[in-house]
Amino acid sequence: AICPWFVDTKMISGVDPSSVAAVSPQHVVAVAVKGVQENKEEIYIPRHIKNIVTLLRAVLPSSTIKALTVIKNRQDSMRNYEGQRMVEKIKQVTEISVLG
Repeated sequence: AICPWFVDTKMISGVDPSSVAAVSPQHVVAVAVKGVQENKEEIYIPRHIKNIVTLLRAVLPSSTIKALTVIKNRQDSMRNYEGQRMVEKIKQVTEISVLG
């Protein structure tokens, strides 16, 4: 499994890449290819994310993790995220085509 953190692409359009430590697509590809060549079963990009995720999931309930996000003001990084608005647009177009 290839498990990248936020990747600086259109998928996170509107999110400040520096606030979520986004990695470049080129970096993801380079690390993924190297991991596949080395027959790794799991490839975390960046590598330290695996340790952080494992530790947090082991010791903290999800509600605490969400609270830490609020404390760090990371929720603001998603303020301009366009993904949800895109889902709403798709639903609107689908409803119009079904009704029309």
